[in-house]
Amino acid sequence: MKSPFKFVLAVIGCGLLASIAVSTLLFWSSTETTLHTAKINWLPASAKDVSHEVTTGMGGVEMIECTLPEVDFIALAKMKDWKIEREKDFSANLRIQSLPRLRNIEFLGEADVVLRGYKYSLRKSNGGGITVCYDSDLQRMIYQTSHR
Repeated sequence: MKSPFKFVLAVIGCGLLASIAVSTLLFWSSTETTLHTAKINWLPASAKDVSHEVTTGMGGVEMIECTLPEVDFIALAKMKDWKIEREKDFSANLRIQSLPRLRNIEFLGEADVVLRGYKYSLRKSNGGGITVCYDSDLQRMIYQTSHR
């Protein structure tokens, strides 16, 4: 009678260990951030002050932010087939959190708000996709993609 009990305990223990191992592999992530000095091979040579952050794991995310002349951003958007649209007063909240907020707005304080610029977003059914924002006043491109 003790032998079947030990067997059941062993099976339960192995199941728990397997669950922990699978959960760790699926949900474990790490983040690598490079501020102001990153090199991204597909950005135009005119891109300056490039920051890059990659989070690996189940919800892997890549974020890039840089200063880029508007004419070069429009050319890049065309090359990448981003269907950008002019917009005003929109949130650019998918940013590298280590960077300072885009601007200080009276009665609101520091905020990631684009007053005048461009936006492109393509979402997949799984929640992943790409979002690109461009602030025409600051000449800042904000790029975020997730495979989720």
